[in-house]
Amino acid sequence: MPWARVPRAHRVKESGHARIEIRSLKVIPLNNVAFPHARQVLQIVRKRRTRHQPRYRSETVYALTVLQAHQAGGADLARYIREHWSVENKSHHVHDTTFTEDACRVRVGSAPQVPARLRNLLIGVFRHYGYANIAYAHREHTNPNTALTLLFRPKPQTRT
Repeated sequence: MPWARVPRAHRVKESGHARIEIRSLKVIPLNNVAFPHARQVLQIVRKRRTRHQPRYRSETVYALTVLQAHQAGGADLARYIREHWSVENKSHHVHDTTFTEDACRVRVGSAPQVPARLRNLLIGVFRHYGYANIAYAHREHTNPNTALTLLFRPKPQTRT
């Protein structure tokens, strides 16, 4: 793709958690490509550094979308991508890091669904009771007796 000649459709610079991140997005409409429903191809460039680093580290990723240009412009697509990562951080990352789901050896038939559903239930209970940090909640309720008492106590306002 001729990315060097494509104008930038969206750019945002954000800072938080002692990091500075610049995200830019370029979009090219597609017709008659190997992916029959793809309507646009995106180039996303993320540059980030901590406040203490002098240089940015850069990452370039590409994506396809079924949305046409009149349905979603650069700012819309950038927002959709960020929303996707919020789901990744709230769900999949917790499954992978806190519960080491990738290390689970259950692989036959529908058996993998059982521990996955139990983990989802546990995450839901922790979030319901106001825990923002699922790893902390998991450590706090490792003992089955304390885990069961969680279900029978009033919901607190907020927890860390």
